[in-house]
Amino acid sequence: MKSNVWKLAVLSASVLMLLLALALTLFLNFDSSDLVSVTDEIDALTTDMTNVPVTDIIYVPEEATVNMPLPLTGTVLPASATNKDIVSSLFSRPLLHAKSFT
Repeated sequence: MKSNVWKLAVLSASVLMLLLALALTLFLNFDSSDLVSVTDEIDALTTDMTNVPVTDIIYVPEEATVNMPLPLTGTVLPASATNKDIVSSLFSRPLLHAKSFT
């Protein structure tokens, strides 16, 4: 019985030494730039998985009428889009005035 316990203790010590040698090898060969590149890859994958781009905006007014309200709203597709904010802007072209020369 004592020989089995002794064998188990020697085996455990051998495994522990092997794990320690492996950890030391990994530590000595560790390059912090590897960690940065892996972190960047994980961030890129996570961003791609969570970013759902807008494919269309529907129900947006296509024309305006003078002296009538113009609702600046729309519906973003797909409904699961990450950023559904709609930013509206208006611009006006200068009116052309015709002059008559008499």
